[in-house]
Amino acid sequence: MNVKSPIHLQLKFEGRGGAQIDVDSLKLIYAKNPAVDLTERVKAFVKPTGIDVPEAEVPPGTHAIRAEIKDKDGRSGFVNFNLNVAK
Repeated sequence: MNVKSPIHLQLKFEGRGGAQIDVDSLKLIYAKNPAVDLTERVKAFVKPTGIDVPEAEVPPGTHAIRAEIKDKDGRSGFVNFNLNVAK
């Protein structure tokens, strides 16, 4: 599915077994060569429940993104996804 910019970017976090999320461990990476760390750009929109950016400006094209996070017990998780942004 193609979307148009600006997009409403939402990711939800869920700790295993009720563990709390360590928001300081978040890494949001644009997986291109070389990789671009997007973490600081979304930091103001991060809460223990997830990321919620109401109007993210994203250029047209397909963008591979990787989100990595840990819970307060040290267990890590990640998700890879593509953003397909129309012109």
